[in-house]
Amino acid sequence: ATRITEIDEAITRRVFGYDSVDDYYRNASSFRRLEHVAAPLLLVSAADDPVSSRWAPFEEVRQNRQVLLAYTEHGGHLGWQDDVDVQRSRWVEEVVAAFFGSVCRHLPEID
Repeated sequence: ATRITEIDEAITRRVFGYDSVDDYYRNASSFRRLEHVAAPLLLVSAADDPVSSRWAPFEEVRQNRQVLLAYTEHGGHLGWQDDVDVQRSRWVEEVVAAFFGSVCRHLPEID
């Protein structure tokens, strides 16, 4: 196997009794709990993440105004490395800092 999904299909989903690898991923994912989020939450995901396989909880995010999804074309799995310095992730650092700054400025207004 060269992909995580191939391993999960061949072993994981079978060991735990799932009909498909997609059923296993759906059950294991925290996206099912997004409707219960009651405080500001930032999700950061990339289309080229080999673990999430171009999937993100778009509809679930749209249904909860406390949840914001930053979805990028590139970033890998926890990557977003800078072009100039691959040891840094300035983009994700700046997005997270801006999110927390906004949350802190609007604390009295948050439901």
